[in-house]
Amino acid sequence: MSNKPTFEELEHEIEKLNKALFEKKQDKWSSLVENSPYHIIVIDLDYNIQYTNVTVDGLATENVVGKSMLEFVQPDQHQITLDCFERVIKSCKSDQFENRFITNAGKILWFDVRIVPELNAQGSIINFFCYLKNITREKLANKKLLQSDKKNRLLLSSINDAIVRISTTGKILYASPKVENIGGFLPEEVIGDHFSNYFADEADVLLANKLINSLVEAPEAGTFEFLLKTKTDKPVDIEISFTPILGENNELIEFQLLSRDISEKKKADEQLLNAYNELEKRVDERTKKLTLEVEERKLAEGTLRKRKRQLNSLINATADFAFLISSNGTFLATNETLANRLGMNKEELIGKTVFDFPLIFNESRLDLLPTINSTKNPVQWNDERDGRFFEHSAFPILDDNGDVIQIGGFSRDITDYKKTEDALKKSIAFLKSSIESPSGMIILGIDTDYKYLFFNKRHKKGMLDAYGKEIAIGMSILDSITADQDRGAAKKDFDLALAGNSITSIHEYGANFQAYYETVYGPIVDENDEIIGVSAFSSDITERMQAENDLKKAHDKLEVNVEEQTMELEFESIKYRALVEDMPALNCRFNPDGELTFVDNDFCKYFNKTQESLIGNYFFKLFSKENQKHIINHYKSLNKQNPVVSYDQKVASDHGEVRWQQWTHRALFNKEDNLIEYQSMGVDTTDHHLTQQKSEEKAIEFQELNAALNVLLKKRQQDKEKFEEDILSSIRILIKPLIAKLKNSNLPKNQTNILGILESNLNEIISPFTRKLSSKYYNLSPTEIQIANLIKHGKTSKEISEISGVTTRTIEFHRENIRKKLDLTNKKTNLKTYLLSSE
Repeated sequence: MSNKPTFEELEHEIEKLNKALFEKKQDKWSSLVENSPYHIIVIDLDYNIQYTNVTVDGLATENVVGKSMLEFVQPDQHQITLDCFERVIKSCKSDQFENRFITNAGKILWFDVRIVPELNAQGSIINFFCYLKNITREKLANKKLLQSDKKNRLLLSSINDAIVRISTTGKILYASPKVENIGGFLPEEVIGDHFSNYFADEADVLLANKLINSLVEAPEAGTFEFLLKTKTDKPVDIEISFTPILGENNELIEFQLLSRDISEKKKADEQLLNAYNELEKRVDERTKKLTLEVEERKLAEGTLRKRKRQLNSLINATADFAFLISSNGTFLATNETLANRLGMNKEELIGKTVFDFPLIFNESRLDLLPTINSTKNPVQWNDERDGRFFEHSAFPILDDNGDVIQIGGFSRDITDYKKTEDALKKSIAFLKSSIESPSGMIILGIDTDYKYLFFNKRHKKGMLDAYGKEIAIGMSILDSITADQDRGAAKKDFDLALAGNSITSIHEYGANFQAYYETVYGPIVDENDEIIGVSAFSSDITERMQAENDLKKAHDKLEVNVEEQTMELEFESIKYRALVEDMPALNCRFNPDGELTFVDNDFCKYFNKTQESLIGNYFFKLFSKENQKHIINHYKSLNKQNPVVSYDQKVASDHGEVRWQQWTHRALFNKEDNLIEYQSMGVDTTDHHLTQQKSEEKAIEFQELNAALNVLLKKRQQDKEKFEEDILSSIRILIKPLIAKLKNSNLPKNQTNILGILESNLNEIISPFTRKLSSKYYNLSPTEIQIANLIKHGKTSKEISEISGVTTRTIEFHRENIRKKLDLTNKKTNLKTYLLSSE
C-alpha cells in the first residue's frame, strides 16, 4: 500500500496552512488598528456600533458596542450626522464632516469624521467604517486666532493657499498672488470677473450659484470641490473653504475663499479606489475557485475575507503613514499611503529596512529601535522634511512572554497645524506691537473679573509711579489701585463698559502724585457677541488741564474788554481740542516692498479710495515725489534697535489744498530679526496747525492789549503819585505856614490845643504819603520822581526815553538834576542802588 497522502488529506493540509497564514496577517493588521491614533468605529445599517478600536470618553468597549452611535452625539449635531450617512448611502462613496462631542466630564471635543462604506460583492453597503480624528487642538488654536484680531485672521489664515474675496453677487473683489500658482492667471486678470467664469464643469457652476444664494440668506462657513478652468485649459481639481465676512451689525459684506489644489489628493484617491477594486476582483476570483469546498470551509473563508477587507480598508483609508516592522527594522507590512509616498508598492517594501528611507528614520534616530526594544515603551518625535512637518509614533508589539517581536508605527503630516500655530504667534506679536505703537497713550484690557488681559509698557510704568504697584497679567486692576477714590471711579467706568456702553471720562488719579487722564472705555466681545472684557485707551491731559486752569485765573484778572478777547481765544482753543480729539487715525500696513496689505475705513475715506483699489498698491504712491523721498528716508532709518519713527509733513491735495499730516511708523520683525512688515498710523493735523497759528495771532493781540493796560495802569499810578505829591506840596506851602503863624499869634489856650490837634490829625492824614516818598524826594519835580522810579526798576536812559516819549538827551538832563538834588554829584554812588536803599 502506498504512503502517499490522499487528495482529501492534501486539501485539508492546504486549508490549515492558508488559515494559519491568514490569521498571522490578520494579527499584524489588528495590532496596527488597535494602536492607531484614530478613533475607528464600525457601524451597521441601523447606526448601531459593532466595533471600536480604543476606549471612547472613558467608556469601555463593552459599554459602547451594540449601542446607537446617536447616543454619543449632541442632539444639535444629529441631523448633520444623519445627513452625512445619507450622502454615503446614496453615492456609495466616502464622505466626511466635523462633529462636536461632549465628554462625561463636560469637556467639548471636536472630531473630523470620515465615513467609508463597506460593500459586498454585489456592491451593496453592509457596514460603515468611521474614522474620528481629534481636531480639538486645531479648533482651539483657530478660536484664539479669531479672538486676537478678527480682521487679521482673514489676512493671515493662509500662507501657501490662494485667497480670493467675492461679493454677495459672486464678483471677484480680491485675489492673492497665489492664484497664479494654481490657475496660471494673474490677480489683476481675474479681479472684477464673476467667479463662476473659472468653473470647467457647468454642473459645478449651478451648484456654486445655488450655494452662494443660500449663504446670503443664512451665512455660514463650509467647503466644496470643483474643477477649475486654468489659463492652459487643463482643468485642476480645487477644494475651496469659504468664510462669510460680517460687518459690525452682523450684516453679510462678502465671502473669503481659501483655494487649494487637490489634484494629487484626487489622484491618490483614484489609485486607492483602483487598488480596492483590484482587491475585490481578486477576492471574487478566489471565491469562484472555492465554490466546490465544503460549507464549513466556505463559512470560515468568508468570515476571514470579511475580516481582512475590514482591516485593509481601515488601514488604507487613513491619510497617515502606517507600517509594521520587525524588532531590527525590517518591513513586514505597510499601508498604501506610505507605499505611495515612498514611490513603491507594498510588496516591494517587504524585506527592506526603515533605515533605507529617511522619510521615516534618519541618522538622528538610529537609537530609536534599541530604545523601544529595551524599554518596551512607545516613542513619539517630530521632524521637518522639505518644508513639511511630521509627527511620528512607534510602539512595541509583545508576545505572551512580554518580549518585543514587532514594532508598529504611524506618521502624520501636521503642517497645517504648524501654520495655524505660527499664524497665531504672528497675530499675538502684531497685537503686542499695536498696543505699544501709539506714542504717549496708555492701553489696557481686563476681563469680567477686572483682571488684566493685556497692557502696554506706558500703563505698567504709570501704575508703578502712581501707586508703587508692579502689575502682571492676571492681577486685578482694582487691587492695584491703592487710593479708594480712584478705585471707585475706575470700577464705575469699567462696570458701564461691561454693561455694553462705550464711554469717555476724565478723572484725576494717583496716590504718589496726582495726574489727569482722559480715558475711552469699550466692551470686548467674542464671536458670539458676548462681552468678555473691557478695553481702555487713556491719555495724560494734566498739562492741558493745568493750562486751562491757568488761563481761567488769568482771565479773572483782566478788564472787561480783555476778558472778551480771552473768552474768544478760549472758545477757539476748545474748538481746536474737540477737532483733534475726534480726528480719525489713518491705519495701514504694508510689506517691505511698500505693497499695502491692510487699510482701515478712515484711511480709505481720507484718500477717497476704496479698500479694493488700495490693497496691493504701493503706500508711497499716495504722496507727491517730493514727499515720497522724505518718507522713504524715514523708513530706511528704522531697524531692530530703533523700530519707531514719528514726523510731520506738509502735503498738497489733488485740488492744490495744503494739508499737514503726522505719521508714526513701526517696523515689525520676526524672531529671526528679519523685517516682515511696516505698520503706520497717520493723523491729519491741518486744523491743529491752523488753530495754533490763530492762537499765536491771538496771543500777540493779547500781549498788545496787556501792554496797553500796563501803560494805563502805570499812568494811573503816576497820576496817583502826582496827586499825592500835589497834596503834600499844597499842605507844605499853603497850610503849614498858616498853622505856624497861628501858633505865634497868642491864641487862647483852648484854641492852641485845638490847633495842635488839627496839626496832629493833618500829619496823620499825610503820613501814608510821606512813607512812600522819602523826605529827600520833596524837592524833586513830578517828572523827576517818575524818571527816578524807572531808574530804580533797572531801566536804561534809552528805555526810559521810549516809555516817556522824550529824547535820550532829555532823560540824561533829568538824571543829572536828580543826582544834584540828592547830593550825589561828583560821587561814585550808583543812582539805582541809592534809590533802592531809600525805600
